[in-house]
Amino acid sequence: MSEKDLCHSIKLKRNIILPEELERKINSIAEHQRRYIRSIFLSMAQVNPTNGAILCDYLVAEQNELNIKESTKESTIKRIIWFSAFLSHKTFNEITKDDILAYLNSRIKKPASVDPTHKWIGTLRCRRAASYRPRRLSSHSRPFASSDTFQRDW
Repeated sequence: MSEKDLCHSIKLKRNIILPEELERKINSIAEHQRRYIRSIFLSMAQVNPTNGAILCDYLVAEQNELNIKESTKESTIKRIIWFSAFLSHKTFNEITKDDILAYLNSRIKKPASVDPTHKWIGTLRCRRAASYRPRRLSSHSRPFASSDTFQRDW
């Protein structure tokens, strides 16, 4: 399944109502985004409201502290949603180092026969950084659940 298919595999469920505050945050964050970004963000939040709230808090913090561009916000939303869909929307607080490595190895790494110039390495580094960010944000609010849970300084 490609990354594009991962986004489209999330169906908006009309019968599930998001908490009003979360929906307001998502609408505020996605105000200047394409409609489809707002749609996949709302869909992910319906599947796992905890992840939706964590991603909202992260994007608001990044906007306030780093004043990121809209295109950066869009790519972050898409990549984190791809990552979440790959893990069947496992709560970010429960993600382990092995989960992250499984995603990166299955979606990014390419054999030398397909990518002889090893361009996948740059993509790997960008995606690795993006997939760690929400985990870092969520780790500030609670201690780690177990020793195999992702460490902030990894």
